[in-house]
Parts: sequence; structure tokens; C-alpha cells
Amino acid sequence: MPRVRDFLLNARSYLQERGIEEPRLDAELLLAHLLGVDRLEFLSHPERPLDRETEAAYLSLIERRAQGEPISHILGYREFYGRRFRVTPDVLTPRPETEGLVDLALETSIAPGSRVLDLCAGSGCIGLSLLLERPDLLLDLADLSAPALEVARANARDLLNDAQASESGSSRPPEFFLGDLYEPLPPDRRYELILGNPPYIHPDEAPSLAREVREFDPAIALYREDPPAFYETIASGARERLTSGGRLLLELGPLYAKDILKKARTYFPGAEIRLDLAGRERYLVCVAPP
Repeated sequence: MPRVRDFLLNARSYLQERGIEEPRLDAELLLAHLLGVDRLEFLSHPERPLDRETEAAYLSLIERRAQGEPISHILGYREFYGRRFRVTPDVLTPRPETEGLVDLALETSIAPGSRVLDLCAGSGCIGLSLLLERPDLLLDLADLSAPALEVARANARDLLNDAQASESGSSRPPEFFLGDLYEPLPPDRRYELILGNPPYIHPDEAPSLAREVREFDPAIALYREDPPAFYETIASGARERLTSGGRLLLELGPLYAKDILKKARTYFPGAEIRLDLAGRERYLVCVAPP
């Protein structure tokens, strides 16, 4: 009868041959998911036998991954900022560089009770991570995609219920708004912080993207015909929506960083670009004038 060690070795080799970036980790995550256990549990018992039914189910998952389907879609979740967020084909898979946006928000001096807007919210991973770290804030999430907003709602239910059970939950549930950028928001609502990860890839760049991004992430969350112009629209709206001294924090693509910065400075003269951990131009930081 096949053993855990054999399963993992064969799966890792197969995924590596198919060009999967992290074949060992993915093989282990898929087996843990299938068995419903922590990875350490079966890694500490490599001689554990597995039956033929489990083998067939595991091979099916491995083949899906080998075909480029993101591990997050197969598992149905992705770890982000130390928490597990639901992920479906309707939302971008949260990525490590986006965690830097949450770090920047937490470095910002925001008074308790301040309003925060997560724009182009997708799974809600940015805004909800901030709220879970700062439950004294008031959070709105807005997105153009109704299915994406449902994923964000589900993540809010899951994660905030867990937080409330541990007595660290938010005093006010987040609000969700369906529509284009600021359009669905109450007209008189102002924010101390607006943050988000808008679409910043030109459609012509699609062939250069990783297969799991190009074929499985939703196009509506990836592409804009003119990314700098789209960011200018966001900056213009933020100038009207931010309170005095409020901040706009956006993830962006390094390819358009300089153009985006130039446009942002029309509305926020002190706008600047911050680098991610890999040293790439990744975040736009704007402060509203007093």
C-alpha cells in the first residue's frame, strides 16, 4: 500500500516537471487538505499508509494544480496577514506584496472611530485585515463585482465572528457597497483612510503573466486599458472623500509607478512611492492637505 512519503515524492516530481513554482509545498498542502489534517501531522509520520481511494482523490487534485489552477482555488482559501481568507474564481488570490499595504495602514496614525474605505475590495483581505488589527475603526468595502462582494461578506462573517468570540471584534460591522469606485457610497461620507489594490495591468501584458493569474484570476480585477488614468480617477475622487490630513494608500504595478505618481501629485502634491520587500515600486502614498 502506498505511503505518505511515496505520495509526496511522486507529486512533487510531477508538479516540478510541469513548472509549478513551489511543488513541494503545494503537494503537502493538497494532501493536508484532502486528509483534513495539519501538514506536520503527516510529515511526522511519512510511513503512514494511504488507501487507493485517497490516492485517486489526491492525484485528481495534483492534476488540477499541474494544469495551472491556483492552489487557493483548489483549497478554497488563502492565508493572508496570518488569517485564512476564502478565495473563489470571482476574486484575486491575495498575494504577499499586498500585505505591505496593511503594514502601511497600521503605521498610519488613525484615531479610534475613524472611517476607512477598502476600494476595489475583492475578497476583502485588505480592509478586513486592518479591521481585525484595529477593531476600533469603521470599515466600508466597495467593489464593482457583486460576486466578489459576496466573497468579502463571507470573509467578514467568518473572521469577525471568530474575533468577536475571542472578545476582540469590531464594535460595528463593516458596510458593503456595490458599484464603481465612490459612486455607491453615501455622498456626504468622508474617510480618514482610503486604501486598496485596484486593477493595474494593461491587457497587452496578459501573455507575460503567470498562467495561474492569466487564466484563473478575474479579468475585471486585473486589467485596465489605461492604468495611470484609472489611478488618476481614484486620486481625484479620494481628494474629495478624504478628511483633512487623511491618507490614500494604493498598491500599484511598478511599470506604471512614475506615471501614476505624476498624476497623483495633481491632487496630492506630496504623493510618494514606497517600495515592497523586493525593492520594487509598489505602493502609492498620498496625504490630503490640512
